[in-house]
Amino acid sequence: MLKLKNICKSYIVNKEKRVILDDITLDFDNKGLVLILGASGSGKSTLLNIIGGNLRCDSGEVWFDETCISKLKSKELDCYRKGVIGTVFQDYNLIHYMDVYDNVMLGYDDKDESRIMEILKDLNIYNKRYTKVSKLSGGEKQRVAIARAIVNDPKIVLADEPTGALDSQNGIMVMEILKKIASNRLVIVVSHDKELAMKYASRVINIKDGKCIYEQIDASPGDKFTLNSRKTSYKKIIKLALKNLWLKKWRTIISGLAIALGMVGIFTVVNLYRNFNIEISDLEKRVVSIFPIVVSNGEFQILDAVLDKSDSEIIVNDKKKMIHTNRINQRYVDYVNNIEEIAYLNFDYDISMPIISDRYNLIDNKYLRTVPSLKYIDDNFKVLAGSNISNRYQILLKIDSNNNVPHELLNYFGINSNISYEEIIGRKVKVVTNDNYYIENNGYYIPDMDYESLYENSNIELTIVGVIKEKEETNNESFLYFDDSLIDLLIDINSESEIVKDQILNDYNVLGLNIGKNEMLSYLGYNTIPTGINIYVSNLENKDKVIKYLDDYNLNNEKLIYVDTMSEAINVLKEFVMIISVILIIFSFVATIISLLMVGILTNVRVLECKKEIGILRSLGFSKKNIRSLFNTENIIIGFIAIIFSIILINLMVNPLNILVNKYLEGANVFNINYGIFMVVGLSNILIVKWAGIIPAIKASRMDITDCIYNR
Repeated sequence: MLKLKNICKSYIVNKEKRVILDDITLDFDNKGLVLILGASGSGKSTLLNIIGGNLRCDSGEVWFDETCISKLKSKELDCYRKGVIGTVFQDYNLIHYMDVYDNVMLGYDDKDESRIMEILKDLNIYNKRYTKVSKLSGGEKQRVAIARAIVNDPKIVLADEPTGALDSQNGIMVMEILKKIASNRLVIVVSHDKELAMKYASRVINIKDGKCIYEQIDASPGDKFTLNSRKTSYKKIIKLALKNLWLKKWRTIISGLAIALGMVGIFTVVNLYRNFNIEISDLEKRVVSIFPIVVSNGEFQILDAVLDKSDSEIIVNDKKKMIHTNRINQRYVDYVNNIEEIAYLNFDYDISMPIISDRYNLIDNKYLRTVPSLKYIDDNFKVLAGSNISNRYQILLKIDSNNNVPHELLNYFGINSNISYEEIIGRKVKVVTNDNYYIENNGYYIPDMDYESLYENSNIELTIVGVIKEKEETNNESFLYFDDSLIDLLIDINSESEIVKDQILNDYNVLGLNIGKNEMLSYLGYNTIPTGINIYVSNLENKDKVIKYLDDYNLNNEKLIYVDTMSEAINVLKEFVMIISVILIIFSFVATIISLLMVGILTNVRVLECKKEIGILRSLGFSKKNIRSLFNTENIIIGFIAIIFSIILINLMVNPLNILVNKYLEGANVFNINYGIFMVVGLSNILIVKWAGIIPAIKASRMDITDCIYNR
């Protein structure tokens, strides 16, 4: 049984309090058609909304059986509206872009669709079930509203001016339907039509100036009422969200595309950074045997040097604090020779080693390189013609990636035009020893400049046996490669030469150069210590071990700074990748922020556009959580649309990006789509999009039901 006790309701209009309902007390029977009559503004609709749980009274209580409706919490009121109340509005309050069936389904929570079909047949609108309500007549719309109101078999049906927007014929039809419904439940109709009241009502209540004029009745008690929780299915929310988005499909597509751009940016950054690092790691593994660890004589800047500072005086900068001088000694050479993890060693010597071509030209030493081992050539070079060297008397011509050789180098052999590989193979050079090269003159020595004579008199002849090119481009220059054992042979011969013997006996420099005696002897091939050591390893693991051995030596001996040439080259590449990544991250961050702001704004726009629909759904028992879930679901769907657009855009970008990168890193297809990363970015993006619209969604859920319904 429904009871109203001392219900009061007022509004503040232009800073003045306006009383709408003043101490209303009413009892209602469990069934029958009750008409509440009153002029416009008398409080009829306000009273109906208080009974329906859409509006709270200022004071007083609404009771249904043993439950005080006025004291129910928000979630309990949702259950009350869904399970007890069915509402029919004057202007129908149907969702115009949905068909008849879907509108009725909004108020239904059972999976049995036969009840909907049965009600539609009873109300003679079954044949219109899949017609959009915007195409129905007024009478048909009101019958749809009645069907929606009774589909959940409510105990109370509230009808607010149900005939107000209808012609007389349709009005009579609606009242006949309501009278039939009232045979087994309470139907409360608000109207100002006294004629209808006299004809159909089993009880009439008049409202005037906020007061009720009525006959007191002895209401019979009904069955005990239990408030049951009836949740709205998420399937229904998804369906409603899809329909809402489809209604504004172009805006939905543009929103998805905008979010997709930010998502593509993030994925591109993450994927490129990952793939670049994988490519760099692979590159390290491929070139670790090509790039040596280099130890060489000379001065090196101390990067972590601690300098004195002062604000009041000029400080003399001590060079020794900033510069370290490397001096390779025999102990260090022996130490390095004993490191097992080294694949091969290559020593650099600053010695007299004139080499003359078969066209009697002295070859500049900048074009000469020693080969640490035959395996080094096999591992790192392609033999384009001829063969690899097999002894110290053979040499190789290394050409660059474009098969170019400097004109100066070829000119030594009298070559001034393009030639085939075979034409260079077999060409010869000769190494001139000290006794042939240096001529004594009054205690001093001078080089012999008769290159033809030197060539003819030299016994160390070298032959070009092959043309080679790097497998992995690391030094795009051209050289003549010879076996490092040739250096050993030359040192053995020159250590017994006349110029060396004279230099040992004399303290002055026999070549007239401004260098010390020991340095001069080393240059001439006596007690020669390498000026540089090139350490080659076969893999990264051995490289780490070798570096540890070198660091251990420096802990207990005079420090020798080494240069990890591969790491230096790789670090430059890594820094480049990092710079590009930072730029892309900034771009992606800005794009993401813009897309999130757009999501928030568009969600707020959708909330304002759907204000009336929100009121309708809340009056049908949708909870605040359901309303939040509706808008969150719309954003999640937009997020999934963005993922689809992202997949399309990324697949379109793969080839152009790889072509662009390949201009700088030949053969590096670094933009390979990793769908694992894509799914992580995509799901993260969906969560971000959802949270971007959370504030408008919360705002929508907190809107006043009557303000939404009456668009206030």
